[in-house]
Amino acid sequence: FRPYDRDPKHEDQLTRAALIVMRLVPLCQEAFLGLADCPRLSALPRPRFDMQTESLVALDIEVEDPTVDELVSVFLGPHEDLVAGTDELNVASERRARYDGVIQYGTALVVVIESKLYASASEQQALEINTKQLGHQAKRWVPVRWQDLLDRWWNLVELGVLGPAEAAV
Repeated sequence: FRPYDRDPKHEDQLTRAALIVMRLVPLCQEAFLGLADCPRLSALPRPRFDMQTESLVALDIEVEDPTVDELVSVFLGPHEDLVAGTDELNVASERRARYDGVIQYGTALVVVIESKLYASASEQQALEINTKQLGHQAKRWVPVRWQDLLDRWWNLVELGVLGPAEAAV
């Protein structure tokens, strides 16, 4: 991950930490995928993690019309009242986006993460994804609460299923 200067309390810092944890601790990545109702990690290709990016597709997929099986937009925040599926994911958005995080599992799955720290923040960024040239077979958005994600990660520590280095992360 490229370092950048931001206020330590900015949402990007928390997202950066979460992506590092998911990259280094596969069980934490699995927990995140479960909360987002995505396929199991064992059924997916090796992931590529990008942060603060405008691109949804990695440079290593060099085909004329790249297509993924599923595009999932995750709104990661503390919100209590959001329900997945109540609003349609707009993939024709023209907004010039800089996504907080993108996890790409080859052509099987692309997960776009928009993160917020406050419950008053709008989920609009997670609903408007500019896919540019990226095609998809299926698309959806899902809210994931920071509290639920951190609780699942803490449970992994308490269960003792992480190695010493993973637990330290």
